[in-house]
Amino acid sequence: MEKKAPVVTGDKCPNCGSDLVIRTSRYGKFTACSNYPTCKYIKQEEKKIEEVCDCPNCDGKIVVKRSKRGKVFYGCNNYPRCKTALWDEPTGEKCPKCGSLLVFKGIQTKGERIMKIKNVTDKEFAQYGRILDDYYEFGGIMEMMEQYPVPDDVVYVPSVEQLETGRTAINLRMRMFGELPIQIGYCIGKNTKLNALEYHRSSEVDIAVTDMILLLGRQQDIQNMVTYDTANVEAFFVPAGTGVELYATTLHYAPCSTDENGFKCVVVLPEGTNTDLMICHTKSYDDKLLFAKNKWLLAHEEAGIEGGFIGLTGENIDLSK
Repeated sequence: MEKKAPVVTGDKCPNCGSDLVIRTSRYGKFTACSNYPTCKYIKQEEKKIEEVCDCPNCDGKIVVKRSKRGKVFYGCNNYPRCKTALWDEPTGEKCPKCGSLLVFKGIQTKGERIMKIKNVTDKEFAQYGRILDDYYEFGGIMEMMEQYPVPDDVVYVPSVEQLETGRTAINLRMRMFGELPIQIGYCIGKNTKLNALEYHRSSEVDIAVTDMILLLGRQQDIQNMVTYDTANVEAFFVPAGTGVELYATTLHYAPCSTDENGFKCVVVLPEGTNTDLMICHTKSYDDKLLFAKNKWLLAHEEAGIEGGFIGLTGENIDLSK
């Protein structure tokens, strides 16, 4: 088999002036001098350093590092002058009591899985949705939601006439949903479990009236059109006052509470979504998961959702464990 000639990069060797070329070894590609073995120059590739936040103990930066065994940790780039190091990812904020860095902590579920609670501002959220800008002005809707007490269970109301009036509702219909008729309702209660995942053939807008956590997945990860492994679920913290668009391919369900006070969430969808079906369906292909109008649902066996297709495999994630 004829050996391929190395590719010339267009750069010159700093040691002898010969062309630099891309060579391939059993460990991968690298850039070296074409005058080898006379000149043994090998270009050292610059490693991308991911900065996390300022170091609290010096003028350096906390960056992502790896231990000798490959485990990720967070340390100061002024090492060894500064030996600040953390196993948990720092938030960048300091503790108001002692001044130490606050860190993200995961939730350990009963299956011994550590679930990290990410923020909707993190880059990982981009595959599921986006944060809506200040144009929509959610203050009015949040004030209207003050009249609704938080029940001990979860209550969902698809449409509330009071929420569907005013400037915010008009902006959502005209700008977010392209002039389609919409419904604005709410989901409120106390919840820590996944229980099910659903998707629509349209985006959904969730407005966090209180802090809440969304458990999300991707429709693309549904296996054989009817089963989904809950190990793929990711958790995202949504601070109060934040509106997010969840894409049509994003699997979601009722939000989870961040404390014992429960959560309040305004839900915006195309008109008629989540209401009762008009006809009996065949329960084959897409119909098998069809649970309500514009709502396809995979339930967990432990949730006991009447009429829901048992399509979630793995544990029923519980953030209280």
